[in-house]
Amino acid sequence: MSSLNFTEANLCGANLSETNLKDAKLLRANLSNANLSKANLLDANLEEANLTDVNLEYAVYNNATVFPKSLDAAKSSAYLIGSDVLLQNANLANADLSSVKLIAANLSGANLQGADLTCADLTAANLSQANLKSAKIHRTQFSGANMSGINLVGVNLNSTNLSGATLTDAKLCGVQFCSANLSGANFSSADLRGADLSCANLEKANLKDAQLGGVILSDTNLSGAIMPDGSTHE
Repeated sequence: MSSLNFTEANLCGANLSETNLKDAKLLRANLSNANLSKANLLDANLEEANLTDVNLEYAVYNNATVFPKSLDAAKSSAYLIGSDVLLQNANLANADLSSVKLIAANLSGANLQGADLTCADLTAANLSQANLKSAKIHRTQFSGANMSGINLVGVNLNSTNLSGATLTDAKLCGVQFCSANLSGANFSSADLRGADLSCANLEKANLKDAQLGGVILSDTNLSGAIMPDGSTHE
């Protein structure tokens, strides 16, 4: 339901929970008592809309979203999406965050299970203890991100850029890392059992004390990597 035109529409009491309203035009719409929980309001225009008693819990918006002057979005229960934002422990499960910029954002402890992070930029973001189980990740940037203790079980990270990322104590069982850029990444004490690292670049990565049982290392570049026993791979 993206790019829809609801200008002056009567949506009083409507259940729009989890609805994709990205780029939608909701100018002067009547949304009083409407349920917009977990709705995608990125780039939406709600200028002069009636938002009396509207439910915005866990909805997402950005600086391009236009709200009526009567609403202070910062005081609502919706989440501002953008670079350098504070989203600790945020509930963003199943959220559509494709192509968003979350550079250096604080997402520590956030629930991103099932979220769509396709083409999102999370360079230098803090994702420590975040839950990304079953998240959709394709061409996502995690370079330099803090992902210590993160849960990535069941996630496909093929061809993803994780160079310089910190993944200490991360849960990475069975994760697909084929052709991923993992150079300089810190995997110390991470659980990589059953992970597929074929054709991945782990040059100068830190694998000290990592669990590698059943891991696939076909054509993997381990030049200069610190191995689980502390030795350096030639």
